[in-house]
Amino acid sequence: MRRVGRRCRRCRPRSSPSSAEDKDMTSKHTLHHPRVLGVAVALAAACLAPPASAGTLRIAASPAGGAGAVNAAAGERAFTIDNVGPGTLGAMRIVSDAAHAVDCAGTTVRGAGFATTAALAAGDGVRCVARPTTQARQRNASIVVLAVDDNGAAVSRSFSFMQPAAITPAQGIAVLAAGGIFNDGNNNGLLEAGETISYHYSVLNLGTLALSGLVVTDLEGVVGCSQTTLAVGAWTDCTRVHTITAAEQSATMVFNQVDLTGSASNGDPVSAGDFVLTQNLGGNAGIRVFKSPLLFDDIDASGYASAGDIVEYTFVVKNDNAQALTTVDLVEDDPSHIDGPIVCDPTTLGSQPFAGLGVGTLQSNDIVLCSAQHTLTAAEAAAGVANNLVEAGGQPGVGARVYGTGASAVLIPTAADVSVDKALTGESGSMPGVAEPGETLTYTITLSNAGAANAFNVGVVDPLDPNVTFVSASNGGTLSLNTVTWSGLTVPGNGTLTLTVTVTVVDPIPLGTTQVLNLGYVAGTTPPNCTANPLPPACAVTPTQPTPRLQVTKTASTTQVDPGASLTYTVTVANVGSVVANNVVISDPIPAGIASFAWTCTGSGGATCANASGSGAINETIAVFPAGGQLVYTIVAQLTTNATGNLLNTVSVTPDQITVCMPGATPGPCDATVVVAVRAPPARVPTTDQWALLLMALALVALAWRQHGRALR
Repeated sequence: MRRVGRRCRRCRPRSSPSSAEDKDMTSKHTLHHPRVLGVAVALAAACLAPPASAGTLRIAASPAGGAGAVNAAAGERAFTIDNVGPGTLGAMRIVSDAAHAVDCAGTTVRGAGFATTAALAAGDGVRCVARPTTQARQRNASIVVLAVDDNGAAVSRSFSFMQPAAITPAQGIAVLAAGGIFNDGNNNGLLEAGETISYHYSVLNLGTLALSGLVVTDLEGVVGCSQTTLAVGAWTDCTRVHTITAAEQSATMVFNQVDLTGSASNGDPVSAGDFVLTQNLGGNAGIRVFKSPLLFDDIDASGYASAGDIVEYTFVVKNDNAQALTTVDLVEDDPSHIDGPIVCDPTTLGSQPFAGLGVGTLQSNDIVLCSAQHTLTAAEAAAGVANNLVEAGGQPGVGARVYGTGASAVLIPTAADVSVDKALTGESGSMPGVAEPGETLTYTITLSNAGAANAFNVGVVDPLDPNVTFVSASNGGTLSLNTVTWSGLTVPGNGTLTLTVTVTVVDPIPLGTTQVLNLGYVAGTTPPNCTANPLPPACAVTPTQPTPRLQVTKTASTTQVDPGASLTYTVTVANVGSVVANNVVISDPIPAGIASFAWTCTGSGGATCANASGSGAINETIAVFPAGGQLVYTIVAQLTTNATGNLLNTVSVTPDQITVCMPGATPGPCDATVVVAVRAPPARVPTTDQWALLLMALALVALAWRQHGRALR
């Protein structure tokens, strides 16, 4: 109905031309422009015919995507396109910016089929999902939904969705709000080559950091803006006049994607965008709204959004077309998503008074800023996201009320969880894995964050062994009282951070020193117990003299086996070093799916089996395992009749002294694993049923009778 008022106004009788020139102009338009005459006839018909009840577009939050699973962490957003008017909306079309794609369900909420250009009946809706097309999803999603109502009028609804990858106390946030006014030279409502569109772009800094290097691009390229830097809270306008091309006239609409790029004062990139669509008979009134979240109060000082923190939303409401709008309002889709009423500034960015929501007026291309706060709940933290959607509305002087939709999502990551792993990764000596006098050793500390949130201000402590001297440390590590420390580190969510420390072994090494110990742990936590067995991953123990080097392998006679069958495992344990290993425990428990073990043992190279044979699980202790010695266990394993899946069999070898496992030169204990797949049993023919047996007997009798008949012939 947006165009009905204008059409009827054109149908009113005009006064007589005031001059011959006016009469001549009227005559020319009547006689030589049949296209204009056709439009006039159509407008007259619209005035004479009673208007049909029109459909009304609305975009709302969706409890489920309806077009596949929704991954909020990946920047996806579910929403519903509803027809809340009494009439049908036809020729539905959904247009998004190039950085996003929209997928909608194949059926509507009421079960009707839905596809592009489909109709949406009164009271029906369709669920859709907006998805980023690339992993770099800093830009907000800009979507326009188009339709035609029962009166033939073009209707549209803009939808902006903002979701920063994370919100932090110090953050650069930009919003770009666009508008376009069609300069209709002959007032026929149709886009024609040579006519123009005046675009107006507002760029706002709504973050806590200054922005610089700002560049705006649109359908014609880079836009000349008066400012390329913005202080916190500052804003600027950019403009472009676009001349409609013949191709755009044929398409009956003009698409204009507007993008903003730049950087915050901390070096992080910032981006924003909007999408303006101008179409035939699209009217000259419109409104759009952006909802920008900011971590207003980080209650727990975690550096990221979490339950109990306070988020502040800034609503950017723009009149994006020619007509002034009255009774401008904002309505939350779910009022529980904000803690109190939305409050608007008393003055617009254009220095005009704004009386408040529901009564305020917004002039063409002007913006009013509003705000509300929300305390993140435990339920939102459990869901990992706090969603919010708002609808802006305004009444133009001519036509129906216009609406725009804005949404945001605040990701609430799982808490940071940092663990430490330490390993010897570099050495200058001649014996790998041995700390030699005067040798340089390099240790690598790997910090792993199992949480989705970044871990900020992480400290690491690395007490050095008294038998080494400090050389260097990466990432700003410093030495004090023979301890290397790091502070202010950031470990990315679901990521790692690597540190290194380099030391030199003292020369000579004091008598009785058997190892060099190096450990690391997160500041404020309990240091690991480096005497535990197995050795904690945060401990790196390097022997100062040659140590036993054991190598263990395990093989199976087959890679697949049937339930109830048997197979043979071969376990080989060898001392490939030059030092005797003492009290070596060889353990091979019976895994699930195997009923029994029967095994034999043979030794060579001076190694002697504790027992030559046995049954059940292997748990043997070799008191003295000489260098160059080898033991081979041959194990016959009997499977259970109901064994399924994969048989996982592991043997472990543990001496009572520091040992290096070869060939990887890793700390003991040493182990080896082999996997054997159990075949699924074949399907059985049910032969025990009495009727089945009777049928088989009759078949055999028939076969015997047939053969008997052949013999008689």
